[in-house]
Amino acid sequence: MKFCSPASKLFARLAMIALVGLVLGATTTTRAEKVYQSDFSEADKVSDAWSVQKVGATPNGKRKCLGPFENSEKAELKLKALPRHELISLEVELFVVGPWSGDDENAEAVQEVQQPSLWSLRVDNGPVLFDATLDNRVLLPSTLTDELRSAHMQSYPCLLAGERLPGQCGAAERGTLGATFGGDSVYRLKFVFPHQSETLGLEFSGENIFEITALDKTLPRNWALGAVKVETLRAADQPQLKPQEVEQIWKDLAARDPETGYKAGWKLVAQGDRAVELLSKKSVAQKPEDRKAAEQRLNKMLADLNSDRYSVRQQASKQLTDMAHDSGLELLRALAMARTAEARGRLRQIVEQAELLDPSRLNEQSRRQLRVERVLELIHTPSAADLLKQFGQ
Repeated sequence: MKFCSPASKLFARLAMIALVGLVLGATTTTRAEKVYQSDFSEADKVSDAWSVQKVGATPNGKRKCLGPFENSEKAELKLKALPRHELISLEVELFVVGPWSGDDENAEAVQEVQQPSLWSLRVDNGPVLFDATLDNRVLLPSTLTDELRSAHMQSYPCLLAGERLPGQCGAAERGTLGATFGGDSVYRLKFVFPHQSETLGLEFSGENIFEITALDKTLPRNWALGAVKVETLRAADQPQLKPQEVEQIWKDLAARDPETGYKAGWKLVAQGDRAVELLSKKSVAQKPEDRKAAEQRLNKMLADLNSDRYSVRQQASKQLTDMAHDSGLELLRALAMARTAEARGRLRQIVEQAELLDPSRLNEQSRRQLRVERVLELIHTPSAADLLKQFGQ
């Protein structure tokens, strides 16, 4: 009969602990399978999966890119025979060159009226991952007045319509691509979103990237892709959110700061249907009978706005104004439901007076609810669609 020495017993115990640690570590590590990656450094090796084979360089010639692309030009990537997966991880390096014009809160301040420059990224039969204005115009410090600062805003990184942040917010680099005037920036974007099909289609595009004045004609305005990476993920391999993380995300969804809400929203999107389950528990969805009653009240107020009697119209306006001060969320939905021009005009006047077009003016509950609904749209699964219906969307 053999006896183990204390030292050998200790060694065996440590070995077992290490083995258990490896097993547990494997269950919390995200395993990704790369299905596409390119930095476009070799012009003759652009994958046939792209709809265009145009490879160029940044203005300073130091970096290769797919593009550049001008106004309304698109680039599509089609990947086939993907391995089994429930999530996609997509990383994109976006080059933005020239004086892109974002959201001008005060166009008169810069004595110009122009459509905001937009960049979009869409998934075939899936969500719109990115559809935001970008402002790339660079001003000298001596000319940066409050009016001009408010005129150089953009909607990235924001989840909600009406949210704005300063131009070039979220950019990883500024002024590194060699644009002689008008600015340039680099955005490194990452999206993790639900997807199960064996094919993946992505569409990249820019809109309203054109010259306004004679001077603009000498300034290039375009966008390009510096790198793209696509990986498939299994949902079971995604780390689950801890209770304290869930509570922080729930708090951040109500934040007045758009970037905080944006980051919180995408943390939930990366969880897929797990997030749907969490949101169904955290959110208060209306019961069918309550939702029907709320719709009837809204319809009555909307009908009263078109009444021949002045007193009825005034009463309806007062009720809707009270609704604006109470939450604002239902009033925004009422605006979307309005059928006549007169009703829309009255509603928009109430909305503007209550400053509801700026989500930061909403109360926390309404702002969180709008972001929850946007997250469910991005998750884009049947269970997410079902929960949206419960919210009355």
